[in-house]
Amino acid sequence: MTALAWSLAPDRVTVATDTLHTMPAPAGEVPRHRPAALRSKIMVLADLRMAIVTRGPLAEIGHTAFLNLLSDWRIASGDEAFAALPALFSAATDHVTERVLGGPCDWLDRVLCEVASFGWSAAAGRFRGFYSANFRLAGYPGGFVPVELEDGVNAVPAIAPEAFERATAGGGTVAQLVGLLSHLKATHDATGDGGVGGEVDVATLMRSGVRQGIAHRFADADQVAGDAVRHRVAYDRDAALAALRGAMQPADLAGWNETAAARGHYLAET
Repeated sequence: MTALAWSLAPDRVTVATDTLHTMPAPAGEVPRHRPAALRSKIMVLADLRMAIVTRGPLAEIGHTAFLNLLSDWRIASGDEAFAALPALFSAATDHVTERVLGGPCDWLDRVLCEVASFGWSAAAGRFRGFYSANFRLAGYPGGFVPVELEDGVNAVPAIAPEAFERATAGGGTVAQLVGLLSHLKATHDATGDGGVGGEVDVATLMRSGVRQGIAHRFADADQVAGDAVRHRVAYDRDAALAALRGAMQPADLAGWNETAAARGHYLAET
């Protein structure tokens, strides 16, 4: 699970995520995710003043698409990158799901990957942000069709208005984003999810350049890092693939979205 928060304005974007990468735990085990590594989840193309974040059971879909974007010398602007991303993410999903599942699948009915993309648009004369997913979720059509984000501060999973106000009270932009991610970590720790942690990685995009760094370290970061090492040492590839395939089974998306909306998970509910 990736906790994501951002501040979008015409002249700059600041985006923040936690750094905990996880693997699904065996069915019935709590917490439901095992630490795998502490690593940045924000992929930055500094020359394009662009950042991409993916979240979901198959985050490597985003990594694969990012590498293909990075290696395509024909894409020379943020507008060209925004236009290319839906096809790049679809192709990466085909590639990754075929490898994991051992064959092609209809991935529109599986909860696999969500994408947030931010960057400078010369056509619009401002920074823009888009959100999309492989599957159809509340307010989003699926198939990585992008929906443009509004200016302001927001987070995924979404946070109830009163808690959002408390988390962002006082401080500058970075402090507000750290507050939102801290709230999401506390919430998911309390539910036994175990999917948020490590540190808070922050990237700021401006016309003049890009800044990226660690803005906060959660209190249990050292423990989580140690757990990740132990899980890697005891890694059972077959068991890990079985757990991942279980997480990738066709989903009851109507029920899934109803549950997500009730918990305030997605942007359409904020």
